[in-house]
Amino acid sequence: MAFFTTDDGTKLYYEQFGQGNKTLIFVHGLFDTHASFKEYCGALGEKYAVVVYDQRAHGASDTPDDGYTNARLAKDLKNLIDHLALRNIVLIGYSLGVHVIFDYIEQFGEEGVDRLILSSMSPRLVNDEEWKFGLATGVGYKEVIGMLGLINGYFKEYCAQGAAAYAGPERLRARMQEFYAEGSKLNPSAVLRLNLALVTVDYRPTLGKITRPTLVLSGDRDIYTVACHENTRAMLKDGYLEIIPGGTHFAIMEYPEEYTKAIAGFLEKTS
Repeated sequence: MAFFTTDDGTKLYYEQFGQGNKTLIFVHGLFDTHASFKEYCGALGEKYAVVVYDQRAHGASDTPDDGYTNARLAKDLKNLIDHLALRNIVLIGYSLGVHVIFDYIEQFGEEGVDRLILSSMSPRLVNDEEWKFGLATGVGYKEVIGMLGLINGYFKEYCAQGAAAYAGPERLRARMQEFYAEGSKLNPSAVLRLNLALVTVDYRPTLGKITRPTLVLSGDRDIYTVACHENTRAMLKDGYLEIIPGGTHFAIMEYPEEYTKAIAGFLEKTS
């Protein structure tokens, strides 16, 4: 087991696999841990170095009193990269992890970054008259505030509701129940603040600053529509799009072989 300490004194867990001239760093989503990516490490580790880690308040990492903003999570990622002295990196974000990568680009630019992969996320979650491609198209601030209230007052019920609402492949149902059961052990205040961070940012301007080849990757049954992902790709200077048929927001767990193939194909195509 390996840990490093961030510049604000938080101990974060990480693992390394494989070797190669590029290092793939997986940045997981809310409720998740590094474990969701470990099944990718074998195949991808045959050609690339791979790093997975637990973000603060998740998995084996510390749960400090503060630091639950996208900006701080991006600094954690930067601290990890500096700790391992990594260069020629491919940042692979899933859900919350995509916003962490966006904030990383805002703070630290693209130096050392070779490619980006953005999975299952919108650059802006809340919809309004101008933007219709956020969370479950049609959801506005009123609905978001209601969701945050549920997290704040009824956290275990919120997790149980998420497990019950899973509508992906039946073969994954038991795993998703376990996923939400583990999620229910997280600090509710940390989850609330991370959700608040997600709904109060707009990274559409960031997309125009990204010059590296970038893959937008998602399932066609994601909580963010295919149109959302098409819009994201269109705002990138060098964007690519891969949609996995049948995949929900958890397609990264539902179709690991397809995800591995999409990641490997993108890296080979743009090398």
